[in-house]
Amino acid sequence: MEQKERYAESYKITQAIHIGTSEIVIGIDMNAKDNMYYMVADYENNGIFEKYDNALVSDSYTEILSIFTERINNGLAQIKEIEKTFSDKMITADMCDSISGKNLKGEIIVINADELYPEYRTQAYQIVRCTGGNGALANARGSAVFCEYFYKDKHARYERYDVLGILKPEHYPEWLNKRLEVEKVKKKSHKEVER
Repeated sequence: MEQKERYAESYKITQAIHIGTSEIVIGIDMNAKDNMYYMVADYENNGIFEKYDNALVSDSYTEILSIFTERINNGLAQIKEIEKTFSDKMITADMCDSISGKNLKGEIIVINADELYPEYRTQAYQIVRCTGGNGALANARGSAVFCEYFYKDKHARYERYDVLGILKPEHYPEWLNKRLEVEKVKKKSHKEVER
């Protein structure tokens, strides 16, 4: 399948790598104003909106390439930091219950590792809580499944067919059990304050 050309305004994206929390891109526009032919930016696409952020332009390709490399190294450092806290082991299908015919909202689900970028094929990125979406319903026509990560305050959108299953409680990693315990304490405190 031929990939569609991408542009950030007039800059044609020629290099892109997804690492850390975003995709880092280089763009070229040989007709750019003030001879600022080269651009580096962070790219994000949540399935609905896309944006290029932290964009810098230059007349020097080596300067842009240097910034591109620095951002890749920063993304790699983020991944290594996360791996210190969370196991790099993947969750497999035998650790999950089937989602067939089940509503997923509120469930702790597992994203199939094959659907994730290589650097994200670990428990920290696979294990999420389903917060809704048409795909969360057992027999819905839609397939969108909205989720929140446990390891950071960030949301994601997947498709129902990306979900490996509902994680069996006996396979909850220690870090997840600790996180769930903290959530219980917060909910209990919140209910006591409301009284």
